[in-house]
Amino acid sequence: MIIMLPDFRYIFFCMIFFLGEITAQEEPKDKPFWVLENGIILFFDVNGYETDSYTCGEASVSELDLNSDGYEELIVTQKRRMGGNLFYSLVLFDGSRVFSFVDSIYSGLVEPEVDYHSELNSFVIISGNPAMDSIFLSKGGRGSYNPVRYFVYDGEGIPDVSTDLYEDYSRTNEMLIEMLSGQYGDDSYICEASEKVFGTVLTIVLNFLASEEKALALKYFEKFYNCPDKQIMITKLQELN
Repeated sequence: MIIMLPDFRYIFFCMIFFLGEITAQEEPKDKPFWVLENGIILFFDVNGYETDSYTCGEASVSELDLNSDGYEELIVTQKRRMGGNLFYSLVLFDGSRVFSFVDSIYSGLVEPEVDYHSELNSFVIISGNPAMDSIFLSKGGRGSYNPVRYFVYDGEGIPDVSTDLYEDYSRTNEMLIEMLSGQYGDDSYICEASEKVFGTVLTIVLNFLASEEKALALKYFEKFYNCPDKQIMITKLQELN
């Protein structure tokens, strides 16, 4: 009788393949990760265990190493629709060990974005300045409206660094003031003209306020806004920090 011995080479190959499959399945990731499902972000640690969750609703999500520590932060840009308008908030999660909430910024009508700033040698979060969103909308939402503030992530929080970027505001406002002066002339801003460019006027004003130039903010508002409620509007501006 002939006894057929098993092919040990085949058995050895199968064992190696099977062990490799187990290793691949159990191998932990090298960083925490997240999954977005039905408007909810699920957070997991490097071993795949769920650590937290966040309900974000309608949102876009991206990852970027904002403070150059080798770990990517999670940037959640949330959208809320109300009265035919979109309102934005930015929520930041640190991703160094497990994803943890850092802070949020309400951006109002202006969609926030992240860009690299060579002067600060850092990424900056550029958000809207919603201090006068309601007034802008009450006037019909006319004119280009894009007032901004600047923030950085320092590893612990998101401090406002707007006053450190005075030149950015100065360049933007110089361009906008030149545009308005050329559009109607320095002395031709009757109420109808003022209302057509109201968003641009507010952008100039809020940019000056963000760079702590309150006197210039009031000066150019008085120059470009000439409607019956002018003094009421000036009082509102004076009350802003």
